[in-house]
Amino acid sequence: MAGLEQLGWIADALAAAEAGRPLPRALTEQSAAAAYRRLMSDPEVPHTTISLSPDPVFSAFGVTEVLRQAVAFPALVALANHDPLAATIDIVRDAAIAHGDDRDSFLTEAHAALP
Repeated sequence: MAGLEQLGWIADALAAAEAGRPLPRALTEQSAAAAYRRLMSDPEVPHTTISLSPDPVFSAFGVTEVLRQAVAFPALVALANHDPLAATIDIVRDAAIAHGDDRDSFLTEAHAALP
């Protein structure tokens, strides 16, 4: 949904995760902040925004939209979590947020995919 899989350095990380290999160091928790800065400065990253549901925390700061790629990115970092359940919960949560107003459809599809 965020188009991050089209970026070479992220596609490599996803391929590693799918093959059961560790994520590149650039996406581990120790380097997650540097990876996030790389994401925000990479000119190849698509920039799409999603509206935030009315939320008093965000509304207090005048925030009504967020960059979809920024909220999807933590799902990649969660792949490095050694606890599979915690990783799955984080990934689904972050992906749902990145789907914006379509999050309910995403969660319904995710639930249907469970064995």
